[in-house]
Amino acid sequence: MNINFKATNTELSEAIKSAVTEKLGSLDKFASPENHASVELEHLSYSTEAGDHRIEILIAPNSYFAEAIGTDFYQALDSAIPKIADQMKKSKEKKVGLRRRMGNIWKRFTE
Repeated sequence: MNINFKATNTELSEAIKSAVTEKLGSLDKFASPENHASVELEHLSYSTEAGDHRIEILIAPNSYFAEAIGTDFYQALDSAIPKIADQMKKSKEKKVGLRRRMGNIWKRFTE
């Protein structure tokens, strides 16, 4: 999976890049080779109760999207990955289920 990074109001360190790459690597079992991930990391200039670091992940062409806010980028990343993994898992289960149902229908017609 190809990953593009964008940092707003912050410096992008190698440690953060490697953490994001490692976490997104765990999603490869759901992703196809042509998927492309865009990751935006932002330090919010205004104060929020949840935190002041935001991460946004968009995986194209299927438009999987997750956004999370945390006290640091690692906490926000840990919140965003399960959200996007659930979307990808649900989509894959739908495709497999449809393929199985269509196979059963085809089997009935050929008997």
